[in-house]
Amino acid sequence: MLRIMRCRILFSVFSLFTFSSIFSTIDASFSGRSEGLGRSYSAIATGFDAVSCNPANLAISPDFSFNILTLGFEYNSNLSIAEYMSLYSKGYFNDTDKKMFDNGEKLNILGSAQAFSFSFKNFALAAYAYTDNKVNIPQDVTDILFWGNKDLDRVYSLENIEGNNETGFAVAFSGARKLERRGNFSLGGTIRYLHGISYLSASDSYGSLTTTFYSADETKIYGNGGMKTKYAEGGYGVGADFGMIYFSENCNIGVSIINLFSVMTWDKGVVQSDMSFELDSVDLETFDVDSSLEWEEDTNDGPFILHPKPIFRIGGAMKKKGLLITSEFGYPQLFAIGIEYPSLWVEHSEEKIKYPSHLIVLRGGMTFTDSRFWFGFGIGLGIRPVPINLDIGIRMSSASHISGAISISVIPRD
Repeated sequence: MLRIMRCRILFSVFSLFTFSSIFSTIDASFSGRSEGLGRSYSAIATGFDAVSCNPANLAISPDFSFNILTLGFEYNSNLSIAEYMSLYSKGYFNDTDKKMFDNGEKLNILGSAQAFSFSFKNFALAAYAYTDNKVNIPQDVTDILFWGNKDLDRVYSLENIEGNNETGFAVAFSGARKLERRGNFSLGGTIRYLHGISYLSASDSYGSLTTTFYSADETKIYGNGGMKTKYAEGGYGVGADFGMIYFSENCNIGVSIINLFSVMTWDKGVVQSDMSFELDSVDLETFDVDSSLEWEEDTNDGPFILHPKPIFRIGGAMKKKGLLITSEFGYPQLFAIGIEYPSLWVEHSEEKIKYPSHLIVLRGGMTFTDSRFWFGFGIGLGIRPVPINLDIGIRMSSASHISGAISISVIPRD
């Protein structure tokens, strides 16, 4: 009874603390169960899933788990996928189409694929591939691209043009150990090898374009500007994670830092450039160049080093009469809360937190970020008597902000 009361108090304090915390954006740790719970997952992720959330959870995981396949994606943009497909299937943009970009264009697409990862007792080995794509084109730039230089005496800013593409894969080895003499605690860690496939970025843009009178029928554009770019065809890196968790039969409280230490060196096919231009008397409506368009480029072919940002999580979970409630806050994710409902077809009364072995389980959750909140929902299916789980989860705040994952795994039944 005392243990249950202590667990409830810890979970209540934890939840209040997370509601009062403010951080930004979200990370890209995909799994079908996690997406369905609104990414409130680090306190209950077990087996191979623990590698990317909290390696300490391996000490309280099933003796064996095997990931057949996990596919995940995230899409953030001004427009929905359907709107983009409709626009770019056209031969030209009309005035209504152009107005969709009145606030510029922001696009973020993440993708992840994991297969043949496994855990055995307190150890796990995970391998996954990823791609991360971000583009930010400000309103002034989209205006001049779509509308041309029709506005007289207007200054168009070229600042805040940004883009990034990174593709690679990683192999991670994790281990955990229970601290029996310290009560119900365990510690865990991960060592990760990172292999970069390609990298391209544009940043630190500056300058402006000015439209001015040229003749009774047309205007011209004058200006200057530039940006920094980086390109590489390969690289390598290492990373380390740390986690700890307090656990009881119906309550978990965990802390983890992913990328506690992480460094990535891009050293193959490297081209780093500081580019600048001078634009003199150009008509963007007809693309006639009366005078000059001069480019200057300062290039450096040496390697460059990046440090992936740490991901910090505090997660809590409590189970009562089969109903599982999860809570999590951290950086860069603000706050998430999730609920996992017991099996629809199989009566479940055990209180212990574990990977669900029901025939059907329903999930729901919410993710709060610095600018919006996402709704998550999902379903888990168990294929009996074969120990195969199929988990599907979706999160979305609108048709233009959506993520999801599907996971197929082998986890022996109790």
